[in-house]
Amino acid sequence: MGDFNYPHNDWVYVTSGPEAKIKFLDTCRWLNDFAIAVRILEVVKDKGGPHKEIYSYVIQELRPTLNEFGISTPEALGLDKA
Repeated sequence: MGDFNYPHNDWVYVTSGPEAKIKFLDTCRWLNDFAIAVRILEVVKDKGGPHKEIYSYVIQELRPTLNEFGISTPEALGLDKA
């Protein structure tokens, strides 16, 4: 399991803009922790609540990073049906 106790990581950033999420995904890649990366995307979706356009926007902004790092979205993994 990854260690998120580094000073440059703070869970407050999960609710901020796409730039912070890119930093989290980069940290997940550095830690080689795919599960945490997918969980971050799940949290972003949950935080959007009924406003599905927020999640769509964030995924649109993160798409180049997701492709670069080889990270699948929860929908691509079938986790949205659970």
